Amino acid sequence: MDPYAKWWGRGWDNLLWLQIVFTWLHVLAGIFWFGGTLFAAFVLGPTVMSLPPQMQAAISRAAATRVPVITETVGAITILLGIVRGTLLGPVQSMGVLFGTPYGITWGIALVLALGVLGWAHFVTFPLGDRMAAALETGDTAVMQRVLALGLIELAGFFGIFTCMILMRFGL
Repeated sequence: MDPYAKWWGRGWDNLLWLQIVFTWLHVLAGIFWFGGTLFAAFVLGPTVMSLPPQMQAAISRAAATRVPVITETVGAITILLGIVRGTLLGPVQSMGVLFGTPYGITWGIALVLALGVLGWAHFVTFPLGDRMAAALETGDTAVMQRVLALGLIELAGFFGIFTCMILMRFGL
C-alpha cells in the first residue's frame, strides 16, 4: 500500500475533506469576526477617543459605512458554516441530538448566542455608529464611550460562543 495514500485521498473519506475545509473556513471567519470586535473595542475605539473631536467624527463616519457591511457578512458566513459543520457535516442531524446530548445542547447555545451577537450588532451597535459621527461633530465625545460600553455586551456574547466552541471540541 502506498504510504501516502491517506494524505492524497485514496484512504480518506471525502466527507472528512469537506469537514476539514468547512471547519477551516468557519474558524477563519470566526477569528475575523471576533478579532475585529476585540480590535475595535480595545485598540481602535480608545485610539480614536484620544484624537480631536473633528478627527473622531471623520473616522467614525468612514467606519459607519464600511464596518457594518464587512462585519455582518463575516458574521453571517461564520454562522452559516457553523450550521453546515454542525448538521450536514456533523453530529447534529436530529432534534434528539440537538436537545438530548451535551454536544447538541452546546451547539444550540452557540448558535443562539451567535445569532444574538449578529442581531445586537445589526440593531443596536451599528445604528449608533451613524449617530455617533453626528454627535462627535457637535462635540459630544461621551457618545463614543456609550458605544464602546454597548460593544462590551457583544464581547460577552463572543466569549460565550468561544467557550461553547472549546466545550464542543471535547464533546460537551
